[in-house]
Amino acid sequence: MTPAAAGGFPKPTQAGTNEPSVDESAASTEAGLPTNAGRSDGQGRKRGPKPDHEGAERVAEIVARVAPDGDWRGKLDDVCEALDEAKIPFPRTWRRDKHCRGWADHPEKAMAIKAIEYRLGIAKQESNPTPETLS
Repeated sequence: MTPAAAGGFPKPTQAGTNEPSVDESAASTEAGLPTNAGRSDGQGRKRGPKPDHEGAERVAEIVARVAPDGDWRGKLDDVCEALDEAKIPFPRTWRRDKHCRGWADHPEKAMAIKAIEYRLGIAKQESNPTPETLS
């Protein structure tokens, strides 16, 4: 039987690359090195930036102060000005717009609402810890 019929020739790699062979990858998993493959508990690493819980709490406090009745969307301009006065950083993606220098300067109010809602959600998650199960 020819090597091609038996599964093909091994693929050549460049000198200096660190591609593990099948045996090496299995050994690194058994050695206890961090890996996300095969985790059944759903606690793998999450992509993207980590939530800023402290900043979200500050946003929630400002929103509660400016709009104590909970209708902060109707007072969006006041909320954005208060966020700028407190020097709360606005989303980094807004920096692409050269005219945007803060919360109150962003031309799309819908995006400001989404950004505030996101931060309020983070603050709510932090204030409502998951209950521990007692056994």
